[in-house]
Amino acid sequence: MNKLPLNQVLCGDNREVMKTLPGGSIDIAVTSPPYWGLRDYGEIESIWGGDPDCDHEWVNTPPPRQRNEADIQDPDSKQATMRGTNYNAQEGNVCTKCGAWRGQLGLEPHPQMFIDHLIEVSQEIKRVIKPRGSYWLNLGDTYFGGGGGNYGTGRSAEQAPHPKNFTSKIQQTDWLQPKQLLGIPWRGAMALQEDGWILRNCVIWYKPNHMPESVKDRLTKSYEFMFFFVKQRKYYFNLDEIREPLKEESLKRYEYPFNKFGGGMAILPQKGGGKTKMITKHEIATDRIGNFSYDDPLHNKAYHPNGKNPGDVWEINTQPFPGAHFAVFPPALIEPIIKAGCPKNGVVLDPFAGSGMALRAARKLGRKFIGIDINPEYVEMSLRRVRADTYTPPPEGVPTLTEMLDRE
Repeated sequence: MNKLPLNQVLCGDNREVMKTLPGGSIDIAVTSPPYWGLRDYGEIESIWGGDPDCDHEWVNTPPPRQRNEADIQDPDSKQATMRGTNYNAQEGNVCTKCGAWRGQLGLEPHPQMFIDHLIEVSQEIKRVIKPRGSYWLNLGDTYFGGGGGNYGTGRSAEQAPHPKNFTSKIQQTDWLQPKQLLGIPWRGAMALQEDGWILRNCVIWYKPNHMPESVKDRLTKSYEFMFFFVKQRKYYFNLDEIREPLKEESLKRYEYPFNKFGGGMAILPQKGGGKTKMITKHEIATDRIGNFSYDDPLHNKAYHPNGKNPGDVWEINTQPFPGAHFAVFPPALIEPIIKAGCPKNGVVLDPFAGSGMALRAARKLGRKFIGIDINPEYVEMSLRRVRADTYTPPPEGVPTLTEMLDRE
């Protein structure tokens, strides 16, 4: 069995790097892939789909549309036009023999290709996590923006080139229209369900400090999705680690039947037959009297001695990061996931490590971690992020990444 590269950040295509990890060795994967059509991360390419044994012959397709930060906040504006420059790495990116595509995840010429490629990554994640492990995936949405879409000004979805063998029915629909919110998060989540994952939750990450938008014909975006997947029905999840303290008014409501009847006892109607049962506070608090759901007059299910279930809407501010990577998990979003989903001394994997926030949270919480990123600059950044509150480029003479890993 291969030895796990614990507490390291590895550089490379995450699908290839994960192939070096033993199957069933990771407790939890927490990650956020690049958004589709958002940003060019430099001349770093991977080959997706097709036949791995093919002697590829590459032909050109028009590059996807690149947008800047202003376009992200206001994708419907007239300024959200083609900014496709420095796309030399995208030339000759479709194989005429097997239909493989060569490029960056997120810069595919069609969003369905992006979803298909996400499935490729997720299949390797599924192999490396333990049977009782989990997979938390943050996916952002995007609009099919101005200028006729991600194929360039004047091109329609029907005119867009598609790699050989790419025969998705999406091509025959009106999905790709200007100003269309593409619904990529849920399309991706459903594709993962079809690939065998079990979707347990969709957590809504509400951002109270979300960026304002100048659009006048729709509402401002203020949230993102965090999907919670597992491999099987029985899995590790310690809810007690993230329960929230009960509010004073909830405690008073909990005490009411006992104060009314006195003696630390209350009378609870039972399902069927009109019978009643004397219960104690302890029986309600520890949930030992059955599941009464909405017909439970005391709503006892919420009153656990360790607090309430936090629910699936999390109100968490975004946080700026003074480094080169723009997409950063706030600690308040990641820490509850790791606390509940990864046992102490367990292993956290982030295959799109980026700035390293998930890895830093893992280390802070006493878990081991493995990070992967295809960009060497981000590998250096994330490793330093694990060890510091801010990132600054290393001055001359500072130990290299390899030297730092050797000291771990």
